[in-house]
Amino acid sequence: MMGIQERSIKPLEAMMMAMVTKDVDTSTALTEEDRHLIERKATLRRKAFADNTWAGYKSDLLSFIRYAGTDLPFPVTSTLIENYLITKSEELAPSTLRHHVAALSFVHRFLDAEDPTAGPVIQQILSGIRKERLDEGWEQKRAPALTADQVKQVIMAIEDDMRGLRDRTLFLVGLVCAFRQNELSKLQIEDLTKVDGEGYSYKVKRSKTDQEGTKNRYKVIPYGKGKMCPVKAIDELLDEMGEDTGPLFRGISRSGNFMLSKNTDGSDSRKGMSHTAVNAVIRKRINLAGIITETDPDKHKAKLKAYSFHTLRSTFITILRAGDVADSKIMKQTHHTNINIIEMYDRPEMHFKGNPASDLMAALIE
Repeated sequence: MMGIQERSIKPLEAMMMAMVTKDVDTSTALTEEDRHLIERKATLRRKAFADNTWAGYKSDLLSFIRYAGTDLPFPVTSTLIENYLITKSEELAPSTLRHHVAALSFVHRFLDAEDPTAGPVIQQILSGIRKERLDEGWEQKRAPALTADQVKQVIMAIEDDMRGLRDRTLFLVGLVCAFRQNELSKLQIEDLTKVDGEGYSYKVKRSKTDQEGTKNRYKVIPYGKGKMCPVKAIDELLDEMGEDTGPLFRGISRSGNFMLSKNTDGSDSRKGMSHTAVNAVIRKRINLAGIITETDPDKHKAKLKAYSFHTLRSTFITILRAGDVADSKIMKQTHHTNINIIEMYDRPEMHFKGNPASDLMAALIE
């Protein structure tokens, strides 16, 4: 018998169709035009959200669905959500629970139902859980950043074959563009413009902070030197691929051929490498470069797992902030809209620079 988790992998699609048909008069047969309008309504509402946002909400909802013990328990009461948070308060991280509440809020708003998370009680419970876990020593996990020397170490350790070229280009472009994962997957060759003497310019059509693509945003990929040059890496990769359209970063078969993912009808999709595949590349290259010096196998594995594609974005910000590059300048490439988010990338050693406590000690030593 199929379990709740397996039956509920696509709960939002089912709810979406229920939502768009709830006002339809089913006493008479629907015409083809009626069906088309219903399907278009569902498609357009779905299109309003980024693929990663949609996938994230679906994943977040599964935990609550299993707790509720039914396939589609929506709409739900605020009491059920409160009990869920209390039950899971020691099992799941506070940040994870907050994501789950956001998903629950989303699905109720999507169904045009009253949002049970809007009241103060749930927010107070979330705040209490976070403070309790902080008192117990919990820290929010962040993808570790690499130093400039470690970046060079990784790049120089990559072999010169086809797979190595793809991985080196991915690492350099992901780093210099400070991409979010979904932005890298959407990077299409035809969106790259070669600027003589400068490098490549890439127009970001849509992003996390610009879902409708209303802002004229670009990322630049400047020239570097030798193997550290992302422009040269892109040129070499394009020469090997022999393509001028489609995703820049693709899978590679065992026989060494570039692969495109498939649509449900069997045709080639325009999607690049998956989140899982990109993370695997990042971890593989960091591991082969000897960045992790831990000799205990279990500890080594745990440290390696902490690295992800977000490591490249984190590295971009961390290296530049340590070099006293202005946050406003960094945000031109990262496309952050909140300067407080940039400050979250600070590392402990960075707080010594310019700190008045150091000036005090220097005065006392004199």
